[in-house]
Amino acid sequence: MKRHIPAMLIASALLLVSGCRQNHQEAFSESTAAVPVPAHPATLQDTLSSVDEAVPSSLADVRPPDVKVRVRRGNALLLETEGLLLTAADTAVIRTATYSATALYEGEFPGLPQGMVNMTAAAAAYRLLPSGDHFRPAAELRVAYDPDRLPMGYTPDDIYTSYYDTTTLAWVRLERIAVDTVNREIVSLTSHFTDFVNELLKAPEMPETQAFVPTQMSGLEAANPLSAYTTIAPPVANNMGTANISYPLQLPVGRGNVQP
Repeated sequence: MKRHIPAMLIASALLLVSGCRQNHQEAFSESTAAVPVPAHPATLQDTLSSVDEAVPSSLADVRPPDVKVRVRRGNALLLETEGLLLTAADTAVIRTATYSATALYEGEFPGLPQGMVNMTAAAAAYRLLPSGDHFRPAAELRVAYDPDRLPMGYTPDDIYTSYYDTTTLAWVRLERIAVDTVNREIVSLTSHFTDFVNELLKAPEMPETQAFVPTQMSGLEAANPLSAYTTIAPPVANNMGTANISYPLQLPVGRGNVQP
């Protein structure tokens, strides 16, 4: 026996299915609209260039730096404080970092070796951070010198800018490209940051102590206290029953080669 489903029941079922489908589409549209889509997504290069590229530094600031600037990789750099000016040309900076310069006092940097005279003018030395290589090509570094500290017999051409090598623990001279006697500055090239100082190597024979004196006596040998010293042999007994002793007398030659 066939059963006939009422037409009204079938219509109700179709309406229910249609309503569920419409509600699902509206919910999906709302969830999709809630997700923001960036209009211009950042590239990987932009992201990397905006983050400081950490490098291990063997030196640290002793006080807040005199000047500090943050520079992105591939840009130019200028650091200036009293007595020091560093300029790196455009595209010379090879890493994004915060660069700083600090004037140092005596005792705040490694000591200079014997014979090396500090010629830095506005400070005892300068500390540029972070330490390590930062420039390709090298940056230009200008450090002022004090002409009043020049020893006798030396000129500004004898002054160089040296950096402290934290690996060998020694002061090493930079490549000097000019001596600016007008502004009293030593101009050098550097590719890295560390401690810097203007210095002069003084020779052991100091000119001020070896200066010519017209009345000085020369060619004299030092006195020898044993010169012309004569020893006396002890007396020896003989078959004559006497003991004799002799002492030679050294007399200067007289006039006319007359000898007593």
